[in-house]
This record gives sequence, C-alpha cells and structure tokens, in this order.
Amino acid sequence: MRQTLEELERQLGEERRRTMLCSGLSIEIEQVACAVMLASEALEKQFQRVAKTPAKEKLQRPFRALDNSALRLARIAENLNDLLACRQAKLAVRPQPVDLAWQYGRIAEQCRQSGKLEGIELEWECPLSDGQYVQADPVWADKVLLNLLSNALRCGTRVCVALKAGEEEYLLTVRDEGTGIEPAVRQHLFEPFVTSQAGQSSGAGLGLYLVHEYCDALGWCLELESGPEGTLVKVRIPRPAPGEAAALNSPQRDLAFCSAQDRRLAQELSVLQ
Repeated sequence: MRQTLEELERQLGEERRRTMLCSGLSIEIEQVACAVMLASEALEKQFQRVAKTPAKEKLQRPFRALDNSALRLARIAENLNDLLACRQAKLAVRPQPVDLAWQYGRIAEQCRQSGKLEGIELEWECPLSDGQYVQADPVWADKVLLNLLSNALRCGTRVCVALKAGEEEYLLTVRDEGTGIEPAVRQHLFEPFVTSQAGQSSGAGLGLYLVHEYCDALGWCLELESGPEGTLVKVRIPRPAPGEAAALNSPQRDLAFCSAQDRRLAQELSVLQ
C-alpha cells in the first residue's frame, strides 16, 4: 500500500513537472513569435518605401517566409496552451449563440482568398441560410473546422466541406481524397502526438486530439472514416429544440471577432508552406 502511494506521488510529481515545462515552453514560443511578427512588420513598413525593382521582388519571398514562420510558432504555442488545458480539465467553454452557416462559410471563403491553396480545390456546400443558431463557444467551433481543414488540405488536391441540417442535428463533414489512414494508426488518432501523415511536414500530431477535446467540451460527436480513396470526418452537432432556438439572439459579427478568426485561419494555413 505504501509503495503504491509513493508511486502515485512520484507520477503526480512527474506530471506537474511536465506541465510546468510545457507551460514555460508555450510562453517562450509565444514571446518569440510575437517578437518575430513585430520585427517583420517593421521591416515590411521600411520595405514598402523602397521603389519597385527586380531586387525588391526577390526579397518578398524571404519576408513571406518570415511571416509564415511566426504564424507557425504562434500556432504551436496556442496548441500547447490548449493541450495543457485539456490535460488539466480546464478547457473553458464560453457558450453563446453561434451561426455555423455564416461562421464556417466565412472560413471557407477566406481560405479560398488566402492565396495558399495553389493546386488544391476547396468546395464548400451549405444549403442552410444564415440565422440558424446553436449554443456553443465560437472560438472552439472555429478551431474544430480549422484543425480538420488544415489536416485535409495536406492530404490531397481536393477537399470538400459541407454543413447540412437533419431533424435533430447539424452535420459538418470534411472529406479529402488522399491515400487514407492506416488502420493501426487510425485507432490512436484521437490521442496526443499521433499523426496520420508520417514522413510529411505534419506537425506535432495534436490537431485531431484537440478537435476531439473541443467536440467533447461542446457536446458534439466526432466520427472518422478512412480508406484508400480518402478520409471523411463527421461532426454531429445537436440542434436546439424549437423553443430554445427561438430564444437565441443574433451573435455579434464585429470586427474584433472577424480579425481573431482571420488570425486563427492564418495560423492553420501556415502549415501548408
């Protein structure tokens, strides 16, 4: 019994040390990303004053690479923060009315306009009209689609995203036409640090784990099917009862939310380069 307690205390101590290490790393990465972004913005302002020449055109690529690296660092820091919150059961949900058709439609459109989908076709299908609300956290709702989208965009040349309504639920689907996921990997995909894209620039393997945690916190159901013709991810989102739906007020679509959504999208798309 005593040995069991000592072993438990040792494990708890190791977990605390790992948590502190991850937290410290996240802060360090966030600070570096912020410094790189500020330096890049300052250089860009100076750069804009220089007359357009062939030499200037050549220098634009390193500037874009610098911005992209800063975005990837910010993405790593944010994922680490969410990982820590999940491990400590502190993933704070701030529910409010969310118009999924508008919010997800905006992500798809901004993604198309980003200029980072060269050679990739992105389809968005949504027969729903704006103004059909669910009670959810708009940030977590964003991150569900953004993580699924960034995974799918690295797997093939065509990605189909759809949002449809059933009697009791909305169904969000993300389908790619990649080579599929090996069965041995598939059963562990919702665990941290497991990636479906071995040998590629696939990141730390946190995306699907975090999507699973976001969905669990929101009360959504996550399903995955994969075969030689590609992978299909389904997210089942409960529809509010008629009386509850009528009570939901229109969410704010202010500049601050749109800017934050654009930042999250830029971070996810940074893994494509």
